[in-house]
Parts: sequence; C-alpha cells; structure tokens
Amino acid sequence: MYILTLLFFAYKSITFVQEIIEVKDDTVKLVVHVIIFCIALGLLLYIWFGIIPAILGSYTITTSIEMMKDREIIHKVISL
Repeated sequence: MYILTLLFFAYKSITFVQEIIEVKDDTVKLVVHVIIFCIALGLLLYIWFGIIPAILGSYTITTSIEMMKDREIIHKVISL
C-alpha cells in the first residue's frame, strides 16, 4: 500500500500543474483534483509516520525477545 501511495503521489505531483491548467475553468474538477492530491499526501504521511514506525517497533521487540532465549534449550527441544 505504501508503494502504491508513493507512486500515486509522485504521479500527481508531476502532473498536477498540467491538470490544473486543463481544468482551471471548471471549479468542480479543480476542487476534486486538489482534494485527491491532499488525500494522497495525507495517506502518504500517515503511512510514513504512523504505520512504518509501529511495524519497526514491533519487529524490534520481537527480535529482542527472540535473542534473549537460551540457545542450548532450543537446540535440545529441536533435536528431540
């Protein structure tokens, strides 16, 4: 989802000026374009600053717990 949001935002950033020039006479289309651009930016920021840090935090905690386990006991259980 992050990659799609990033691609959509990049596409909209590049084509935004051209789309505004094309629809500058039609205020409804102009408003729709601006709203879509703002939603894409908001979603991108939410993913970047909300979801990704949570995923990394969860991964860090899980990795830390796994590293605290006694390796000898794990090997004994596996070898049974």
